[in-house]
Amino acid sequence: ALRIDLMDPNRAPMFEKGQAALNLHGEQLIRLTAQALSLVPYTISIEGHTDSDPIRRQNYSNWDLSTDRANAARRSLVANGLSPARVRSVAGLADTRPLDTSAANLPLNRRLSIVIHIE
Repeated sequence: ALRIDLMDPNRAPMFEKGQAALNLHGEQLIRLTAQALSLVPYTISIEGHTDSDPIRRQNYSNWDLSTDRANAARRSLVANGLSPARVRSVAGLADTRPLDTSAANLPLNRRLSIVIHIE
């Protein structure tokens, strides 16, 4: 499998903090990703990740946010030409797999992972 991580840097986030909808920059990244994925025939999995900052909404957690963001990415990939049949799974992983384990609250831990299943 090949993993592509689309990260949320400080100056160019894909999502507004605590929000599940892709912003304009996020939509542009997903559009480019859909174009790149159209060049290969493999299925994909989409994973949403958050930083460790808690969500301050009742009955809504980083688990919910990461899942909602992964689904937003799936919807955008499909809207930009990816066949829905190529999506194998969508998962929210909250803050369980930070890229920087020493500072799990950093923006770089907020990301989408696209896993391309090369079989």
